[in-house]
Amino acid sequence: MTTINMTHIKWILVSFVIILSSCEGPFVFEARSEVDLSQISEGKVFISTQVGTNSLFANTETGEVLNVPTPNQGGGASVDLVNEVIYGTNSSGKLYKAAIEDWKWEFTGDSLGFQITLTQISPDGKRLYFGDFGSAFPSLKFLNLEEGFTTTVGTNLSFTPFAINPVGGKLATVIDGRGIELNAIFLIDPEDGSQVRLVTGKDISSDPNFIISTSFIGLKWYPDGNKLAFWDFAESKLGIIDIATRNLSYIDLGGELFNPSFAFSPDLSQLIFSNDQDLFVADWQDGPTPSVSNIQLWLNLRETTAVERSFADNVVQIFWWR
Repeated sequence: MTTINMTHIKWILVSFVIILSSCEGPFVFEARSEVDLSQISEGKVFISTQVGTNSLFANTETGEVLNVPTPNQGGGASVDLVNEVIYGTNSSGKLYKAAIEDWKWEFTGDSLGFQITLTQISPDGKRLYFGDFGSAFPSLKFLNLEEGFTTTVGTNLSFTPFAINPVGGKLATVIDGRGIELNAIFLIDPEDGSQVRLVTGKDISSDPNFIISTSFIGLKWYPDGNKLAFWDFAESKLGIIDIATRNLSYIDLGGELFNPSFAFSPDLSQLIFSNDQDLFVADWQDGPTPSVSNIQLWLNLRETTAVERSFADNVVQIFWWR
């Protein structure tokens, strides 16, 4: 089994539940002219970082690149791709939103709690899903954005982010627990709570290099919802599973990544992935056995933000859409 860097794993645990300071304004937006948009295919990219003051938005059509302050906890901000609205929570768990067209943040009237690890919006823009680690049994929940009530979807989650299928709205996540029986990625139907096992990881229960209960992190769906990507620490590779055929492929992205996040271009021609505060872009070839080529450094976020960055300020989520 591949040896895992203990410092990296420890920081993943801390960064996912850290309570960050409130970022409620005044907000300062800085245009960044040095970011080369010619390296990526068309679309809009939102990069949510651990410290919300340093998130970034890029639009290849207009050439606009902005440092975007967001009222983040450690879970990062999320994008409603239907209505182009950004959601984020502050250190008190209050939920804020802002339209991309004007970036005016406003309190929604909802509070999610103090230990929110991730937020994602359902494909129809009506639900905000979040991981709640404020209790003894970490839970996956959703907030009905129209009616304001909260529903629990599943419990005993790991620290691994979940991912909502853009077609149909089912969720891929990892159930918490030691041993091969629970070290697996599951597909959950949020309507009835039913679970289907997608990928089973290696038994890491006796390996001292693993201090978390799963080897999976960084889940991300294809734009069409047919395949799921994830980082497998045990393999030190990017995994791709075809939901229909259950065909599983592994792709080498050049070595071990630190707390990686991913996003596929809308036309599935490219992949953006993070390694700490570095963002890389690669050409993506889909097929029965997907592959990458022409991996290049796209952004070093230490150099593209005005605020001095801390070690904790790694990329949390990446959204890429038209």
